Amino acid sequence: MKKILIRLSVLLLLLAAAGAAYFLYNRIPDEQPEQALATVQRGDLVVKSYLRGTLQAVRSTTLAAPNLGLLSQITQLAAPGSLARPKDLIAEFDDSDRRVFLADTLLDLEKTKQDLKKGETELEILKSQDEVELMSSSFAVRRAELDVRQNELISAIDARKNELTLEEAKRRLQRLESDIESRLQQREAELTVLREEIRKAELEVAQDRRRIENARVLTPMGGLVSTLENRSGRRSFGQSAPPVQEGDQVSPGMSIVQILDLSEMELVAKAEEVERARLREGQEAVIRLDALPGRPVRGKIKRLGSTASANFFSGEATKKFDCVLSVDMTQLLTHVGATPEQIKRILAGAASIPATGEKQTPRKSMASASSRAGDGPSRSIRETSTASAKNAQSTDKSDASKSQRKGGRRNMSAEDRQRARKMMQELAGGRDIQSMSQQERRTLFQQMRARMGDSSGGRGGSGRGAQDSPGGGARGAPGGGGPEATPIPMVPPSPASGSAKQQFTAADRENARLPIPPKEGSDVEVLLRPGLLADAEVVIERIPDTLHVPVQAVFESGENNIVYIFDGGRLAPRRVETGRQTETRIAILEGLLEGETISLRPPLDQRKTAKKKKADRGKSAGPSFPGARGGSGAGPEGAPDRSRRGPR
Repeated sequence: MKKILIRLSVLLLLLAAAGAAYFLYNRIPDEQPEQALATVQRGDLVVKSYLRGTLQAVRSTTLAAPNLGLLSQITQLAAPGSLARPKDLIAEFDDSDRRVFLADTLLDLEKTKQDLKKGETELEILKSQDEVELMSSSFAVRRAELDVRQNELISAIDARKNELTLEEAKRRLQRLESDIESRLQQREAELTVLREEIRKAELEVAQDRRRIENARVLTPMGGLVSTLENRSGRRSFGQSAPPVQEGDQVSPGMSIVQILDLSEMELVAKAEEVERARLREGQEAVIRLDALPGRPVRGKIKRLGSTASANFFSGEATKKFDCVLSVDMTQLLTHVGATPEQIKRILAGAASIPATGEKQTPRKSMASASSRAGDGPSRSIRETSTASAKNAQSTDKSDASKSQRKGGRRNMSAEDRQRARKMMQELAGGRDIQSMSQQERRTLFQQMRARMGDSSGGRGGSGRGAQDSPGGGARGAPGGGGPEATPIPMVPPSPASGSAKQQFTAADRENARLPIPPKEGSDVEVLLRPGLLADAEVVIERIPDTLHVPVQAVFESGENNIVYIFDGGRLAPRRVETGRQTETRIAILEGLLEGETISLRPPLDQRKTAKKKKADRGKSAGPSFPGARGGSGAGPEGAPDRSRRGPR
């Protein structure tokens, strides 16, 4: 009985092991994986190009802190995101110390003026006294001369006394005249010193009054208020600077607020060489801002760069072309929560700017703005003292260049200059002259000189040194270098660009008020961040009614493109002819029918063969550095795997 139980136990264990093995065998997946399939579709195929760049305002201006001392405290500041009008108050600084200093300077000035009046009065009295003494000395000399005339009638001793008396009177008169002249010069010098002190004090008073006036910072243009970073305080390494706020103390000349003109903004992007060949000015685009997900904005290619450049500091390995896209501001402002009245008022600023054919990019008001920008922006960007120095330098340069252009300018009338501007805009075709290459500028100027020469009786452009100047011609140009050369004037910048310094009256500063703060919940603050990132989707071509399949379904086999047809559980290769492709789809010109099922992966045996070849290449490969024999990408055995067609 015991043996039977043992045998039954062993049998049960064997059955349990067999059942477990059968269960595990069923859990093993089939070697043939499930196929990834797709269907050949017919429809419109849209070829697009994708760009990424930053959103920037075409016109902007940077406002800096005035020079009120070592540090100036902000008492009032416009709210970030508020829409300012021209001549609105943006910031106000504490000028109490400057007013006290002005009061002391006025007291010193009044005291100096009283000292001057006292000195002038004393000088008049002294002149009268000197006249009396001089008259007395003259009378003494005259009396001595009369006494000398009696020498023939008196004794020799008395005659000698009279002669000595006359000589003494003359010497006394000469000494008195010399002393009077010295005293007058000394008093005049003292009065001159007082007058210089008064003039200096008046200059200080005028300067202090201007500083007090500048304590209320007004904006010369309307736009969005964007506060900048406060870089006056000390920060630890890696700590970002906080934005400027009310109550902060800032150093003179530091940029505090940037005014962005929202009437016209543009997306500045970079295009690859392959993409640049497909882009054209005027192509429609859809712009998607990272800060406004799900709210696309219409756009259009505004300007394309003709030369490629690379920013090695940002790690770009290849050169790219500049691409500038205009933005539909009505749609963008609607997305950020602006009211129709605000949109109408904002867009009215762009309509008031005259079209000059040039990009009206304002100059920053301080030098540190350019160092902060990359500075851009500027960064910023780059203050009142620095701006005045720059204006002085530009004035000196303009005065020096006037003498060189004087002869040619004198030969051009106002009508000729106006005609030259219109002709330049026509030949440029609306393009920005600053964005043109050197060769394009030379071609434009040669065309200008040719047309100006035809219309003015064959007068050519200027000669030497004109190939790089806007008003001159290239060396060797027809008619160049003549004494009657007519220079081509550049189009003057618009005052609305903010480059020209705008003067505000006392009434403007007195009546200026802060702009209305933005409403809560508005997305207008997304435009405050400098360099707002955005993607642009440009429609290159729209192919109607064509067959198209996924890009990963087309494989390369030598010089042919093949796809694998899925029919009855088997994959059969078929040669196809492809056309244009997008990021995900490719057009099929010949070889497939609508509705056919294709595989997105090659058959299993080909995949195993590809893996084996790849492993063999890895074993036979030598050093992995580029250029090594037998390495990756070297020779037929090191050729990359091209069994699958990737996107072009």
